[in-house]
Amino acid sequence: MEPVNVVLPWAGAATGAAGALWLALKVASSRWGFVCYLVSNVCWIAYGLSTAQWPLLAMNGVFTVISVVGLVRWFVSAEGGPAPARAGD
Repeated sequence: MEPVNVVLPWAGAATGAAGALWLALKVASSRWGFVCYLVSNVCWIAYGLSTAQWPLLAMNGVFTVISVVGLVRWFVSAEGGPAPARAGD
């Protein structure tokens, strides 16, 4: 196994767990959990590509979209928290 294929899954797991913990804490800086998620997604996508694990790649492609939605909702909002839901959401 190539060294990068050892580092990528550990980095993906660590940043994913850190992101989940950060969001679960519900502290003022929790929005940075989505940045951790995005880093995790990139690690898992790179790992999936390098090892031809297509289901892992597909799942993290979807998770990347979800992470971007979270980033937009938390970083674009004027209060620094999640943007308020609109009617019909």
